[in-house]
Formats: sequence, C-alpha cells, structure tokens
Amino acid sequence: MGNQLDLASLFQTVTQNLMGKKEVLNQADTYNNNHGDNMVEIFRVITQAMEQKKDAAPSDQLAYASQLLK
Repeated sequence: MGNQLDLASLFQTVTQNLMGKKEVLNQADTYNNNHGDNMVEIFRVITQAMEQKKDAAPSDQLAYASQLLK
C-alpha cells in the first residue's frame, strides 16, 4: 500500500496535545482528578501499538491496540 495512513504519527500528535492539556483535563474531572492522566496513558499505548505494527493494515493496527487496552 503506497498511500497507507500513518496512524503512529497521528496518534503521537494526539498524545502530545493531550500531554499539554493533561492538568486541565485532570482539573475538569471533579471525581478523582485523573482523567487527563488516563487519556495520555491510553493514547501512549495506542501509539506504541501503531509503531509495533507499522507495516500492518490500519485495521490490524487498531485491532492490536484494542487488544492491548483490554
């Protein structure tokens, strides 16, 4: 696939943006103040899955990430 979507780069960008807003997201979570921490960790796992399966089809990359998050 010459024109394959680079999910690793996409999720890395999202992770970096979430990291910059982590404290604001934590403050918005009035129950236990860790929503931002959790979001960053989830997107780190997804990014790592995309990097590990970089030669796979996007659907397979996402399926792998799903397995890691279970």
